[in-house]
Amino acid sequence: MLLPALASSGSRALLIGTGSHPDGAGLPSVPAVAGTLTDLGQLLVERCGLDEQNLVVVRDPADPMELGLTLADQAEQAADVLFVYYVGHGLVSPGGGLHLATRYTDRRTNRLSHTALAYAGVRDCLLSSPARSIVVVLDCCYSGRAIGTLGPAAGEDTAGGGTDGEAAQPARVHGAYVLTSTGGEERALAPPGQPHTAFSGELIALLREGEPDAPAYLTLR
Repeated sequence: MLLPALASSGSRALLIGTGSHPDGAGLPSVPAVAGTLTDLGQLLVERCGLDEQNLVVVRDPADPMELGLTLADQAEQAADVLFVYYVGHGLVSPGGGLHLATRYTDRRTNRLSHTALAYAGVRDCLLSSPARSIVVVLDCCYSGRAIGTLGPAAGEDTAGGGTDGEAAQPARVHGAYVLTSTGGEERALAPPGQPHTAFSGELIALLREGEPDAPAYLTLR
């Protein structure tokens, strides 16, 4: 159960959002990212009991080095729960790997791997964390490609989550969980004029309003 566990002094939450891209980058800006980060961070503190000092919010990281080193810092510090949330553009490399966009990501095939953070690098960082539980939430296009990189061994179950989302309980990291907003071939939604992306908006609404027909606590599954 994520909510009581986040209240632990050994828990860390890292919220990452890339919503702004310069002209000519080939990636449209997503204004809803800013509001998503603000509101989700506030709710993790107010509803889930997270110590505000253990919340790190990264808005529009310039490049994959900035993003990767921040992730590494939080992964090293987490002893109980490590909660990592990304909202922004997800891109696919020629080899089929998921990449997380930064502000100056160049989507051209010969530049993507140098200007966006490969999810494989995220996985490697998480594998070395001392955290007892790891939760990764990806609200981006093609995010379902992350399932399997930390994901279940053959024969284990996967389950749906969020708004048309997918989830998996990884076998190779004890207590780890990946929740994605889309499948591996689908685009995530950010309705124009809305304060949040579609997937994150549903999660934010759940944290704010609860679910009358559900138990007091919900598991990630």
